[in-house]
Amino acid sequence: MFDDDKDIHLSLDEAREELRIRWNDNNLRNKIETEIGSYFWPEFKNGPRGLIWKPIITPDNSFDLFIKLAEYIGTKPLAFEFLGSMYLSINEEKRNLGQLRINYDDKNTMNLIDLHKWNKKKMSDIIIKTGGSLVDFHHSLLKKIDCSIEPIDKTGWTEKIGKPSDWYYYFLLHFVAHGIWFENIEPYNEDGSEHPFIKDVTNPTIQKIKEKFGLNPLIVRLYPLNQSEEENFYWWSYPKNVNDWIVKYAKENNLTFKKVDLK
Repeated sequence: MFDDDKDIHLSLDEAREELRIRWNDNNLRNKIETEIGSYFWPEFKNGPRGLIWKPIITPDNSFDLFIKLAEYIGTKPLAFEFLGSMYLSINEEKRNLGQLRINYDDKNTMNLIDLHKWNKKKMSDIIIKTGGSLVDFHHSLLKKIDCSIEPIDKTGWTEKIGKPSDWYYYFLLHFVAHGIWFENIEPYNEDGSEHPFIKDVTNPTIQKIKEKFGLNPLIVRLYPLNQSEEENFYWWSYPKNVNDWIVKYAKENNLTFKKVDLK
């Protein structure tokens, strides 16, 4: 069990130096690629990569930070999606794709979808209140920022391998020598209980990789540990130009705002 944050996450500078060493170790890279076999991502072949992998890629403030961090460590930023994953309103990351966090006079949420209707449905199937795909809506937001990254859906890759406990091994192997994954892995829930996926899948997979290759996957926190509610709201909200466009869109389509109390 990885109890300490440092057991899982490296600092940005630690990860940058470690990736430089590992990427230049051709023997190590060859071993990893052989182990991954046909499941190896071609996007990771020709240079070190920085990856963000979300249910749907949206240009919120955490995405903007990711691009800067990936470039700082000298990697090409890549954005993968899991459009075949299930929408769960209890999952903060997924809920915020359908219930946007907006700055309008004050901090607000705005329901882009019917949260109850689409709960436990595939991301790729969800239709927003104004018609059209939830995926297309968020991709349209990407066009409003200065970003050349094209999201890549890896649902088919996971389905080819099988259940998460199977594909997660090959997923994490890509970050032993070929890249860095930007993600927050929280072993415990807010009530102090162990997170079941971290306990049953993530930790055993990291341990398996360490036992076989003597190294942990390179993982860097996407945003700080122990942040305040206001900071949390910030990372899920949008840069000003995107935020202002969403506000205009909501007004034009009679979508309502609900003030958020962060106290």
